[in-house]
Formats: sequence, structure tokens, C-alpha cells
Amino acid sequence: MMNEEFCQYLSDNEFSEFMQLWKKQYEKYGTCKGSIDLVLNDSNRECISGLMGKDYYGVDCVHITFRQLQKAMLNTKYENCDFNEVLKMYFNQRVLTNKYRQEQEQMRVQNIFKQFFKQEGKSQQWIYNTYTNRDSVYIRIVQASKENEQKCINTVCVVMKALNHLPMWKNKKENISIFASYHTKNPHAFDKNTFAYYLMMHGIVYFLKVDFPKTNLEQNEILYRAGLYQDGISNYCSVARLQAFNENNQPHLGWTGFYDSYEALNVNMDNLLHIHFITCCDRVYIVENPSVFQALLKKIKKEKIEKIGLVCTNGQLNYSAYLLLDILVNSNIEIYYSGDMDPEGLLIADKIKQRYPSIKLWCYDVRQYEISKSKEQATDQRMHMLDALKDETLIRIGKCISENKNRVGYQENMIEEYHKTLY
Repeated sequence: MMNEEFCQYLSDNEFSEFMQLWKKQYEKYGTCKGSIDLVLNDSNRECISGLMGKDYYGVDCVHITFRQLQKAMLNTKYENCDFNEVLKMYFNQRVLTNKYRQEQEQMRVQNIFKQFFKQEGKSQQWIYNTYTNRDSVYIRIVQASKENEQKCINTVCVVMKALNHLPMWKNKKENISIFASYHTKNPHAFDKNTFAYYLMMHGIVYFLKVDFPKTNLEQNEILYRAGLYQDGISNYCSVARLQAFNENNQPHLGWTGFYDSYEALNVNMDNLLHIHFITCCDRVYIVENPSVFQALLKKIKKEKIEKIGLVCTNGQLNYSAYLLLDILVNSNIEIYYSGDMDPEGLLIADKIKQRYPSIKLWCYDVRQYEISKSKEQATDQRMHMLDALKDETLIRIGKCISENKNRVGYQENMIEEYHKTLY
């Protein structure tokens, strides 16, 4: 009865902040202990003075230990009260400790992941690895489940099913919007910056055993390796004097027409997905810039140079360029690449060389740098990009640029040099 009476006394007077502070101590330790720092004002000063048996007139903040509170209670009629029980009565609820809350949260998360473990297929390995390592994906799932638990569960399960049916498992390619629509009824389910896209990308990275991509270009490359691409029509590269064969090993009549007429052909992802291999040439020269591509094609057409194919990537490689290079490499054709001798161009060349070691770098010696050299100087910020180069030949060209006051080289200055190597 005295516990109830003490609780009523605390409720009827200005002890709200006093009790809130002791509640935090209880939540922290599982019992009232330690001390509190209470700000006093005209509303609560008299009440606290009465309970503690001290005059706090003129005091703005008082430090009270739990031992001092217990000692003060001995001088009141509430000396036999259990303050822990009074605290619970005061808040009319079970005061939960932080430890108890953590245990409840762990149990909640475990139950969520148990649902994921019931999913079948390859993705079960990924989600189990995420749960075991408590990695960034685990943290993101837990956060999402706090916002909307059922929505989070549904999203993860959908992504797991999608990962089980990635086109790469069947060595195929598919538009990511069509893929999303088939598995979720929503073509935008795997749009970038969505939770589902984040999960799927991490799943793909796990299966490919690669680092998580940092840039959009790297993400696009990872998606492509998983058999997914975003735009099969506007994503293209240019080719000339290449003869393609379809899945039935029959010549592609569209390619044949452009091949015979020595004309350039823009091929997109959808075109390339039906190409099995490429032939009718001994060497393929790949260039970064369209103007250089056109000049080389004009030379080949004028002099009817046989057994040489051309490709233009238009700068940074896109989906179609990667797919075309995959086909060329698998067709056992000798491939050469050349681009601008500036930081961006050297990085493109380096990325190609790292991904396709069999591709030869074309016209990348010191003499040819001198031919390509312009008056334009790269900024120091751009020059720092050269620190990422891995190929020794390209590193050497990077040093040449640095030694020449950051003056960069352009392909357009190399056209005559390129012509000499075509024969």
C-alpha cells in the first residue's frame, strides 16, 4: 500500500522530470542506481527540497545519487517503499531496460531473417552470408524493417527470387525493365536508388566475387556481367568491315550489306545480343573518337584494304561496346586499341587492357605521344587521375604528359601515323 501512496504523492506534485531521469537510469542499468542531475525551477524546487530534506533555495541544478535518495526516504513515511516498484507504478507500465530492448530487437530481426532463410535457390547463400557477417546489407535491411517491416520482408524476398533467375545463370542477356516486370509486375522495381536495386546489386557482387562498384559506369558493367542492361536501343557503338554471324551460324544480312559497301554501321545492344561470332578480318582496330574512325574507314574504302575491321567506342565504353568486345575476343580476332593521350583517354585504355589482356595497345610510345601532343594542358586535378593507371605502357605515357607540362595528346593528330600501320 505504501508503494501506491508514494506513487500518488509523486504524481500529485512536481516530480515529473525527477522521475524521468530515474527512469533513464533504470533503463540503462536494469535497476535504479548511479546519479542524476536535475535542473531546479520555481515549480519543482520546493518538492525536491521536501523529499530530500534539504533547502535548495537559490540552487539551479542539483546532483542526486541513488544512495542519497534512499537515505532521504528513510526520514519519511515512505522508508519501506521499493523505489523501483514505485517507478513502474508512476509510469503505469513496465519500465524496459536497454538490455531487454536489445534482446527483443535481436529476436525481431532473427524472425525476419528466418523468413529469408526459407527462400530456396542460390540467393539463400547470399542472405546467409549477409546475416552471418552483419555487413552493410544486414544493417540496411534492419533499418528498412524498422520503417516498414512487412514491406522490407516483401522486397528482400522478391530480390532473392530475382537473383535466383539472373540471366547470367543461363548465359543470356535481358533488359532490366523487362526482367523487373516479369518478377515484380513493376518495370521500375529495380530502378537505381531504390532499396530493391541496392539489394540486387549487392547480391550480384556477392556472386561475381567483386568489389561493390563506386561509379555509375562500374555499376552498369556489373549489371551487364549479370546479364542485365538498361537500354538496348540508344546504347550503341559504331563498326565497319565486320561480318557477323547469328545464333544459327548464318551471316547476318544487315551486317553483310554494310560490310560489302565499306560503310559504318551503328549497332545497339539488341543487335549484338543475336550475334554469335564475328569474322572476315584478321585484325580489328578500335578507336575512341568518331572523327578518327571516319578517317580510317575512308582510307580503307579508298584503297580497298582487306581483312581489317574498325570499331568506334565514342569515348567511355557503354553496354554495347563491352558486348561487342566480348564477341570479338571470343572470336579469336587480333584486336588493337588506341585513344586520346590525356588522363581520361589513358584511363579508358587501361580499363580495356585490364579487362581484356589480349587486346594490344596501338600507337602508345613516346614518339607517338610527341606526334599527338597538343598545346592544351591538363589541370592538376585531372593529372591525379593517372595515379589509378595499372598498365606499364600507359603509366609511361602518363609520365610523358607530366614531363611536358601536362600537355595532352589527341587522336586526331595521329591519323597519318595510324594510316601507316594499316598495311
